[in-house]
Amino acid sequence: RDSLVLFVLILVFFLACQFGHGSNIGVAVSLPGNSKAMNLALGSWVMIGVCLGLPLTPWACRTFGEFNVVALCTVLDVVAMLLMTIPGITLNQIYAVRFLVGFFEAPFLPYLQGWLARHGSHNWNVWNAILHAMVPLGENVGFILAQELVNAKYSWRWAFVGQAIAFGGSALLCLAYGGRRYLDLGEESVTKTDSQGSQ
Repeated sequence: RDSLVLFVLILVFFLACQFGHGSNIGVAVSLPGNSKAMNLALGSWVMIGVCLGLPLTPWACRTFGEFNVVALCTVLDVVAMLLMTIPGITLNQIYAVRFLVGFFEAPFLPYLQGWLARHGSHNWNVWNAILHAMVPLGENVGFILAQELVNAKYSWRWAFVGQAIAFGGSALLCLAYGGRRYLDLGEESVTKTDSQGSQ
C-alpha cells in the first residue's frame, strides 16, 4: 500500500503548509495596531504571493522539471517559515516573508493534483476531498494554537518553529518513503496501474 502510506504523509505535509496561514493571528494579536486588519493584511500578502507564483509555475516546471521545482520550493518555504522566528523582525519584514511563503507554495496544489491523478485515480474523489479538507483544518489548528501560545505568555514564533519541523519533516519522510519513483511525475517508471497494483 505504498501510495496510501505516501498519501497520508502528503496529508501531513499539506496540513502543516496550511497551519502557518492560521498562525498569522498569533502575530496579529501580539503586535501593536488593529489585530483584525493586520491579520487580513498578513493573509493578503500570502495570497499575492500565490497569485504571482501560479502563472510562473507551468513555465518553471517545463524548464526545470516539476519534481525539482516542488523540491526547491519546499526547502525555500521552510527557510521562509524560519524567518518568522527572527527576534526583532519588523511588521514590514513579516509582510515580505508571508509574501515569499505564498510564492513558494504556489506550485504545491497543482503538483498534488497531478500526483492524485496518477497514484490516487482509483479513489480520486475521496482522496481529493480529504486533501482539500486539510486547508480549513490546518488553518483552524494554526489559528487556535497560535492564540493559545500567546495567551499562555509564549511567543507566537513557536507556532512557526513547529510548522517548519512538521512541514520539513513530513517532506523528508515523503522523499524517504516514495523517492523519485513515486514523487517525480515526469518519471514513467510508475504508472497508475503500477500504483494500484501496489495497494
